[in-house]
Amino acid sequence: MGIKSTLNSWSNSNTITKNIATSAGQGAAIGGIAGTTVTATFSSPRFTSKGSVTAGGVAGATLGANVGAIKGAVTGSVKYAAGSAAKFFGLTD
Repeated sequence: MGIKSTLNSWSNSNTITKNIATSAGQGAAIGGIAGTTVTATFSSPRFTSKGSVTAGGVAGATLGANVGAIKGAVTGSVKYAAGSAAKFFGLTD
């Protein structure tokens, strides 16, 4: 994909939405694994239960999705601005 076609694709109105969805999904996956691992690793053997590990995973996934959504919104906004500016100045396909 060339620079012109990349900038052209970034000028689409769904650029921000796509970036939010992608980053939120990645954040949820990473956060879920991290939350599960941290809970299972650092919980006292006496208090570690399947429920607490699951809760840690859910909390991690939720936090990861939210952080990912924010990252995606910022990244998507920057891409959209660059693509829209390039389109305005006739630099796209």
